[in-house]
Amino acid sequence: MRLLSLKLLNADKGIPYTRAHLLRLMERGEFPRSIHLGPNRVAWIESEIDDWIAARVAAREQDADTASAAMKATIARRREQRSARRGRRDKATA
Repeated sequence: MRLLSLKLLNADKGIPYTRAHLLRLMERGEFPRSIHLGPNRVAWIESEIDDWIAARVAAREQDADTASAAMKATIARRREQRSARRGRRDKATA
């Protein structure tokens, strides 16, 4: 089990958050809790950080799939509306 300091969170995992922001996220349950190593020292378990990153990636992909489905539905709805307008124009000119 590897422990990561704040410095390693930034350098190794690319998490640019400040200590204050990490505390807010931890309080809301949106980031893994830290382990107190001493009076002024905390660290995070690397595997928990990796799981958190994987969950963020999965959420992004799910959001993209949802957005893609919504976009396809919008395009289909607009095509139907155009088709309906053309049908009304054709009836009006006949």
